[in-house]
Amino acid sequence: MGGEIIRIGISDWSMHPSHTIVENNYFEQCSGEREIISNKSFYNIFRYNTFVECQGALTLRHGNYAEVYGNYFFGNNVENTGGVRIIGEGHKVYNNYFQDLEGDDAFSALSIMNGVPNSPLNRYFQVKNCIIAFNTFVNNRHSIEIGVGKDAEISLPPINCTIENNIVYSTKGQLIKFIDQPQNFSWEENVFFGSNLGIDKIDGITIGNPQFKKDGELFRPTNFELIEKKAIGEYEFVKDDIDGQLRPKIKSVGCDEISNEKIIRTPMNKNNTGPKWMKNE
Repeated sequence: MGGEIIRIGISDWSMHPSHTIVENNYFEQCSGEREIISNKSFYNIFRYNTFVECQGALTLRHGNYAEVYGNYFFGNNVENTGGVRIIGEGHKVYNNYFQDLEGDDAFSALSIMNGVPNSPLNRYFQVKNCIIAFNTFVNNRHSIEIGVGKDAEISLPPINCTIENNIVYSTKGQLIKFIDQPQNFSWEENVFFGSNLGIDKIDGITIGNPQFKKDGELFRPTNFELIEKKAIGEYEFVKDDIDGQLRPKIKSVGCDEISNEKIIRTPMNKNNTGPKWMKNE
């Protein structure tokens, strides 16, 4: 039993701005309910957090224009571990790392919901005009699911979204699943490899092996020819990568810029965040 670890706002006030920042936190086995964090207001930022074996997702439940970037999601192959769930408009999800997540549907590494026509505040607003870019997905059971929740009521597919410059690798299950057909999506310079793609091949997806190599907790691509300076678009808001290394004007695909600069940020853990009594000192 339990609930969300963090909730920002409530349904009745979800169309109001909060401008809250949630950063540099460590979430371990936070499995009280399907929403580890529940965003229910406008203009919030979720960055530089690490989620380990959490059976749920960082959920953009109500409200619009959230930014989710620089986060790590480690499932360690535990069932129902998830990543980010998108509902609403104008969200940006970029520079995130998803590894060994086992969840599906709303617990997928990335799930994009269907919406309800004329949705009341406590239901599901249609996903519109969201950006999913420069993320890296490694060995997840269900990497990307679109149209999650589709039924007679939740009938509006996501529209006008951008999925660009991502790397998706897994040998566990199909890489993309359409529960409903997304409308007017832009797919550009994405690299997919491993299992069956799951959908008919579309422009904007390159099938190529990023040749991941283990580096501590992470897998980093070594096929530089495939990803270095291959990203499309300037993306001025993507100023650095998940390591804190600066991004050049022409960027690498995925969350990890090909760079020799010093690594500034690493995943959070018990020793670099939280109260002193929790640290192994």
